[in-house]
Amino acid sequence: MSGGRYQIDYASYTAYAFSTGTFKVDFSSSFCPGEAQSRGLSGLLPNTTYFTRVYGLDQDLVAGPLSNGATQSTLAPAVATLSQTFLGVYPSSVTAAWAALPGSPLSAPETRTRSRS
Repeated sequence: MSGGRYQIDYASYTAYAFSTGTFKVDFSSSFCPGEAQSRGLSGLLPNTTYFTRVYGLDQDLVAGPLSNGATQSTLAPAVATLSQTFLGVYPSSVTAAWAALPGSPLSAPETRTRSRS
């Protein structure tokens, strides 16, 4: 296909309403049907699970259906190094030091339901 496009939408919460009219990434592509495609995404939050959908548009910009959903997680940021990591090494133990990891970012408000019995 020549002159087609891919559009990618993603969210970090499960209640997100995916739609072919909404996307965060749009790029043109020429490809053969059935050929493997890939695209990197930047600007994602660390230590976060993302739910992703992809859809293609043909050369007339007619959108196909949403893809099956994909779920993937970004890695946590690297632990900050300290000047002295191992504080003590003994025959039966070791004492180590490391910097605390930052907290995971909030991606959506928490929703709770209560049932009465």
